[in-house]
Amino acid sequence: MTESILSPVALPRHALNTTETKEEVSSAPKQKKRRRNPLEVLEDNPTSLRAAINAIYWECQGSGEDPGIVDAIRNCTCGHICPAYRVRPYQKKRTQK
Repeated sequence: MTESILSPVALPRHALNTTETKEEVSSAPKQKKRRRNPLEVLEDNPTSLRAAINAIYWECQGSGEDPGIVDAIRNCTCGHICPAYRVRPYQKKRTQK
């Protein structure tokens, strides 16, 4: 008796219901997951305060049109007028004294 190439032990869970062989599954190119922007995260969780603050800063600094948006948010100089300035995302970690 021979063992099937498609045995449940030999294949990852996502390939169990297909006719692909083990070699075809392992040689398939892996797609890098695209990082979602804060507005997309907020759509999935509209009651999250952290997601709302991240989305506010994302929009305020240009909605990702600039590739350096993380640095733009980190170096924001609107602290004197923005009530969310102290809780903005991407701040440098503070060192304890």
